[in-house]
Amino acid sequence: MDFKYFQAQNQKIAISQVTSVSENELNGIRDKMLDYMEDYLKTSGLSMLFAMLTNIIEEKTELLYVGGAQRIWCIPHSARNAGSIRSCCRVLSAAKSRW
Repeated sequence: MDFKYFQAQNQKIAISQVTSVSENELNGIRDKMLDYMEDYLKTSGLSMLFAMLTNIIEEKTELLYVGGAQRIWCIPHSARNAGSIRSCCRVLSAAKSRW
């Protein structure tokens, strides 16, 4: 796992990446990651928190985001099938929504 902090003007953000060769492993941690990210955001002083769940065998990444009153999950995006991030993202309510 990789975890980095960035600051742009008054915004503090963090980006992490979890890599795996197992889709089942990544599917098993997605909900836990989003819950942890929401809890961490409350005490960290960060404005936004991103996490990438990357399957290195299938060359795809799911982007998780929490910040403000939103949580966003982007469905797998393959480097071989480039498309708009906006077209693949779902905004989820902060009230423990599940997809």
